[in-house]
Amino acid sequence: MKPLSICQQYLLCILNEKGVLKGYTAEKRVCLLAACVLEMRLDGCIKVEQKQIRVVKPLPERLSYFKPLYDFLYEKSPIKIIKMLDAYNISLTDKKFQELFCSLGDSLCEKEAAERCKAGLLSKKGYRPDREAVDSTIEKMKKEFNGKGKLSDNSAALLTLLDRSHHLGEYVEKEEQKRMLDYLNTASEAVNGQTLRQQIVYIQQVLSTLSLTSAVPKK
Repeated sequence: MKPLSICQQYLLCILNEKGVLKGYTAEKRVCLLAACVLEMRLDGCIKVEQKQIRVVKPLPERLSYFKPLYDFLYEKSPIKIIKMLDAYNISLTDKKFQELFCSLGDSLCEKEAAERCKAGLLSKKGYRPDREAVDSTIEKMKKEFNGKGKLSDNSAALLTLLDRSHHLGEYVEKEEQKRMLDYLNTASEAVNGQTLRQQIVYIQQVLSTLSLTSAVPKK
């Protein structure tokens, strides 16, 4: 399996065996959008200011799996984050989200982390995760949080996203969850953890702006 980005790792961990997002999808979609926004921001493609997204440079080829979302943001730039959420999470047709989902799913297949499949009664495209790829991604994150390697930005972001979308418990026991989250706070507050801290704070700000608790439709 080739190395995966933050967004690819998160999507891989929230896919079920039928090739679609696990369980009720609203919170997962919000976190997936947050991961996309985070990666494009880190690359300098977009800026997020005052709860608005503005496109500032072309999307590089290596991030081409974001193209459906990038093209939408480019056309609407500047656009309020809540408007993006409406288009991708509350849309009646679901077309925009499916285009993004398929683009991200195809990128997982290219990295040999998933395989294409038919999903649901309507035979929509699905992406069945490779269990070894999922296990490898989770084990890498755990090892870094156990001090068996430098804590990477990707692992810190993945932990934060899984925690905020209530998926962390599927992979980590409750006591270990608390220890890992405490470790993340300690590492990000250290002098040499300034960049890490900025990234985690940014993820939390994006998730708060996207309103996991209030803007997302309830069950």
